[in-house]
Amino acid sequence: MGFLDSPQGGELQIYPVPATTHLYIHYQIPAGGAVWRLYNLTGTQVAQAPLWGGAGTATADVSHLPAGMYFYRVQLLSSGQTVAGGKIMVE
Repeated sequence: MGFLDSPQGGELQIYPVPATTHLYIHYQIPAGGAVWRLYNLTGTQVAQAPLWGGAGTATADVSHLPAGMYFYRVQLLSSGQTVAGGKIMVE
């Protein structure tokens, strides 16, 4: 479920894709904030970034990661509900 489909409303854009050193996470989320987490193919968390309530842009350092496919998930801090997820390529 993406932000645009969630009952909480919101927006999420992640760029550049593919990433080499950093990912920028542009968001608009409900009050209370959320956390963006990045996982490798085995399900191990390899990065995270806080997303404060409202609108903003967070940065995640991916320079330490080997090239490949990763999966992200955004969870609301208030409920733990996952409100967005997808794939990211790192080169």
